[in-house]
Amino acid sequence: MLPMSRPRILHMRKCLIYVLLLVGLAAAHGAGATEQPTSEPERVPVIGYLSWPGHDLSRGNIRVFSDARHTRLVAAVNTQSASGNFILLLPPGAYWLVAVVDTNGNGKWDAGDGMGFYGVTDVTRRQGPPPLVIDRGMLSPTVMISISVQAQADGRLKAIAVRPPSPLPEAGRATVTGRCETLLDGDLPVFVLFDAVFPRAVSAAAKCDKEGAFSVELPPAGYHLLAVQDLNGSGRIDAGDIVGIAEYSAALGPNMPVLHLEVNENVDGLTVPLEWGIDTRGLLVKDQGRTRGPRIQIGSLPAIVSGTVRAAGEPAPGAIVIFFGDPQLSEKIVQVKCDDKGRYCAALHAANYYVGAFGDANGDGQIGPADKAGFYGLQKADQEGPPPPLSLEPGQIAQGVDISLLMQLPQRRETSQQDTNTEPVDTNAVEGR
Repeated sequence: MLPMSRPRILHMRKCLIYVLLLVGLAAAHGAGATEQPTSEPERVPVIGYLSWPGHDLSRGNIRVFSDARHTRLVAAVNTQSASGNFILLLPPGAYWLVAVVDTNGNGKWDAGDGMGFYGVTDVTRRQGPPPLVIDRGMLSPTVMISISVQAQADGRLKAIAVRPPSPLPEAGRATVTGRCETLLDGDLPVFVLFDAVFPRAVSAAAKCDKEGAFSVELPPAGYHLLAVQDLNGSGRIDAGDIVGIAEYSAALGPNMPVLHLEVNENVDGLTVPLEWGIDTRGLLVKDQGRTRGPRIQIGSLPAIVSGTVRAAGEPAPGAIVIFFGDPQLSEKIVQVKCDDKGRYCAALHAANYYVGAFGDANGDGQIGPADKAGFYGLQKADQEGPPPPLSLEPGQIAQGVDISLLMQLPQRRETSQQDTNTEPVDTNAVEGR
C-alpha cells in the first residue's frame, strides 16, 4: 500500500473528528430516541435500509437533522429487524440522515459499533453528505445508508470499506430498447440508467451509440429510467448535467415515473429526450427554470461503470465481467456481458467491488478451466495479492474501467484460489446484461 501524503492524512483526521462530534451528539440523544415532528399536517413515509453486510442491524438507530451541520435533530427511529429496515415520517423539507448501530446493545458508543451517513460511502474523501429532499405530493422514497465508520477498542474511529449488499434474487429477464435524443453535438457520451425502485434490487445501465440507440437486458422489476450527459465533466450525475426522463408528464408532479417490467417482456422503441437540467438539490428544471419536474435523490443513485475488456490488446467480444463484493471473489454481486466490441456497462450500488473479466476462449459456452481471465487493476499476470478494489460513490459515472485478460484459468481447479471461488458461468444466460 502506498503511504498517504500529509494533506490526505490531515483531511482524513478532519473527517474523523467530524464523525467524533456526531458520536457525542448521538450519545446525548440516546439510542432509543423516537422523536417525530408533529406540527406539519402532511408527512411523507420514507422507507429505508441500513447496509453493513455480516452484521446484525436490529440495534440500529437513524437520526434525522434539518441542517447540513447535523445540529438540529428533528426525528429518530430504530431499525425494525436484523436486516436494518426502517420507516420515517417526514414533512416536506431537506434532511440529513445519520445511522448508528449499537452492536452489543449496551446503549453506548464503544468498540465494534458502526456509523453511516446517507449518500456517503467513504468518509476519508471530500464527499459531503447530500440532503434527502421531500417535496409536497411526493410518494414514498426509498433510501439506503451504508455503515462507513467503526469504533475501535482504543477509542479511535476507523473508516471502513463499504461492501455492497447482497442483491435480491432474480427471476427471468426483460429487454428494453430505445433511443435518446439530445440537442448537444460532439462526443459527449449519453448513458441510460435503470435505477431499481427497491434499494436492494439490481439496477442496470447502457451506453448509447452515436445515434443515441440503446438496448438493455435486465431483471423484471420497477425502474426509474434516466438518460444523462455529464455536461460539467464532474464524473457523476449532479447539478449542471443534462437529463432525460422516460414517460414523464406534469400530472406526476414531484414523482419519477416507474417503468414496470415483467418476465420476458420486450419494450421496444422507447424515446427519451434529454431536455432537463439539474439544480443544486436534484430538482429537474427546464425552460430557464420556469418548468419544474421531479427530483433526483443524488444520495440514492447507483453508480454507472463502463469499460472495455481486451485480450492481447484486442477487444474481447462476449467476455463476462463480474463484480464481486469481497477480495476472495466469493460474493458475486452483478454480472454483465460485453458486446461484440468488448464493451460493457453496469449500474451498481455505491460500494467497493473487486472486478474480474472472463473470456470464453474454448467456445464451450461456459467460463471455466482453460479460459482467459483478468482483473481490474491487475497489470501483470504474476502480480501477488488480491486485485485492488473499485470504489464507487452515489451517482458516479466511472468510464474507462478497462480490464485485460492476462492469464489462463488452470485445468485443475484446485490449484487456483481465484478459480475455485468463481463458479462456471453460462454465457448464454447473461446475454445483454
